[in-house]
This record gives sequence, structure tokens and C-alpha cells, in this order.
Amino acid sequence: MDVNKGLLGLLFFVVAAMFVVSIVAIDGSLERDDEQRDTISVSGTQVMEVVPDQAVIMLDVSTRGKDAAQVSADNKALVNKVMVALAEQGVAPGSIETTGLSLHRWNEWNGKEQINEDLGYEQINSIKITTENLDKVGRLVDAAVGAGANSVQDVAFKLKDATEQRYKQEAMAQAAAIAQKKAQVLASAAGAELGDVISISESGDYQPWYYNARTTLESAAAGSATQISPQKVSLSVTVSMSYELEQ
Repeated sequence: MDVNKGLLGLLFFVVAAMFVVSIVAIDGSLERDDEQRDTISVSGTQVMEVVPDQAVIMLDVSTRGKDAAQVSADNKALVNKVMVALAEQGVAPGSIETTGLSLHRWNEWNGKEQINEDLGYEQINSIKITTENLDKVGRLVDAAVGAGANSVQDVAFKLKDATEQRYKQEAMAQAAAIAQKKAQVLASAAGAELGDVISISESGDYQPWYYNARTTLESAAAGSATQISPQKVSLSVTVSMSYELEQ
């Protein structure tokens, strides 16, 4: 009998402990629910079309032949001619960069024989030209091609880093104002007021304007003056914000 009483007492203690734990868990859940806030999330986007203040021209000078040393020497001579031609157009040495240099086997497919023929060697020297004189871009391309450049990879009109940052900050402020206005209208429609900002983030997109490189090379190779008129570049910023709502 005493054993049974002891077992019943232990069972009662366990059940009581489980009940207490359940109450604590329920109370904790209620406290977390009380801490949840009514919030609203909005976003605003500002798009700007701005005039570029920098142009970047990407050119290749390539030479081919049977002898590797001669191919390399011919390439160096042509690159020097291109540099001189650009200098005569007022391009400073610091505005010209070599972005790539390769010497490799030159192979071409022979459709008649159905074989890949080894014709010798090819060397390619890639040159990047940066200028702020946008009116002279066409003349720079013509001068480079006339001196020996035989491939125009890209002609891009863009913003200088400092200019891009300035416009981005302007667009960011305008996008934030748009987002805030949206939040105020929605909060008012819900019969509430805006409280503190809970979170804020931004994202953006910026696209330089690219000119048709094939058209540029064909025009320069034909001997006619290359005319390049840049268009505006697009910059956009989106600001996302979350606010606490106050009833």
C-alpha cells in the first residue's frame, strides 16, 4: 500500500510539473506575440538619363605569319604606329593602356580538305583608349585604324567614377523620397501613422552606351570619316524601406 501511495505521489508531481511548464511556454508565446509590430514595406525607383563625360575605345592590333619572331616584331611596329597616331590626335600616354597581349598558333579550317590547317602564328595586342573629348572619338578610331589597328572591339560612352557617384547619390535621395511618400499615403489609408524606420536598402543599375563596333571598323577601313554621336546613359536606383505603423 505504501508503495502504491509513493507511486501516486510521484505521478502527481510529474503531472503538476508538466502543467507548470505548459503555462510558462504559453506565457512566453504571448509575450512574443505582444512584441510583434505592425509594419509596412515600400520601395521607390528613380531613373536618370544623363550625358556621358567619358569614352572608352577598345582596339586590337593583330599580325600573322610563319615565323613567330617576325610576327611579334611586325606587331610591335604596328602598335608603335598606332601610339604615334593617337598622340598626334592629342591623346596623352597615360590614357592608353595595353589590356592584353597574346602570341599563339594560327589555325584555320580548310573546308575542301576537311582539316584544320596550321598556318603559322598570330599575335594580338589589345589597346584601351580613354578620352573625355567625346567629339573626337570618331577621329581617334580613324587614326588608329589608319595606323594599323585592325579590330574595333568596343566604343563605349560612360560616366567617370566621380560623376557616376554624384548622380547615384541624387537618384538615391529622390528614390527614398518616393518610397517615403508611398508609405505615408498607405499608412494614412490604413488609419495609422508612420513610426520609426525598421530597415532600408538600395540597389541600382547603370548602363554605358555602346556604339556598333562593326559599323565603326567598316567606316574607318573604307576611308570615310567615322561619325559617332553619343546618346545619354541610363542610371537607376531603387530604395526599399520598412516602417513601423503607429495606431
